[in-house]
Amino acid sequence: MKKKIAILVSLFFILVIWLAPVQLATGFIPKNGKLVVNGLQGSLWSGDVAQINFDSWQLKNIEYQLSFLTLLSMNVGGSAEIKGGDITGELDFQIADQSTAKIEDANLVLSAFHLEKYIPFPGVNLAGKLRTSNFSVEMFNQRPKSLSGTIGWNNATISAIGQNWNLGDFEVVWATEQKNERMIGTFVKTKNKLSIEGNIILTKSGKIEFVGSISTTTDRALYLALSIYANGKVSNGRLPIKYPR
Repeated sequence: MKKKIAILVSLFFILVIWLAPVQLATGFIPKNGKLVVNGLQGSLWSGDVAQINFDSWQLKNIEYQLSFLTLLSMNVGGSAEIKGGDITGELDFQIADQSTAKIEDANLVLSAFHLEKYIPFPGVNLAGKLRTSNFSVEMFNQRPKSLSGTIGWNNATISAIGQNWNLGDFEVVWATEQKNERMIGTFVKTKNKLSIEGNIILTKSGKIEFVGSISTTTDRALYLALSIYANGKVSNGRLPIKYPR
């Protein structure tokens, strides 16, 4: 009899938690001004969010599903679909604590100009669409710890020093070297005017490096701009490039 009562009580509490309104979770949202969540509807496990603002990013009309099994492992995880705002698409997520988070199987689309604030070259404007395919990133203390999947830049356009360059398409496949604690993005051969080859190297500390080459047939003004990062002499119609030098 006691065993049956315990089972019924457990089922009751599970049902209460399952049907709990999502507004109960608002107390767990950090009040640091960087993250603002508006228009929560539904339950803790399934619902939608009208808008999320984080720093300068804005996401709209987000539908989510939380995983009960993930909660049993003392994590918060699930899936989400973002239908509007600066980023659109689908992803899975898992949050272990305030310092560790993971996004998996992300298939997202965003405009390239959103990344202008992150590039180290002032006065450079970006255009075109960035897309991720089966992309995963694990974050620790707001820095990437591992990367995998593909990032593409379609109809890539760069504007600087009064000129515009329509460069075509780029695609980078990411992998993580756990032994060396670094992430490497390899350029895939696509139709782009730089005919770029090489690797982007991202260390756990956040330092970024590019080692590769571009074609000498690149637009002259753009070629001269990139040649300040030359890493050797021209060979077989290609200029070795390294950033930073």
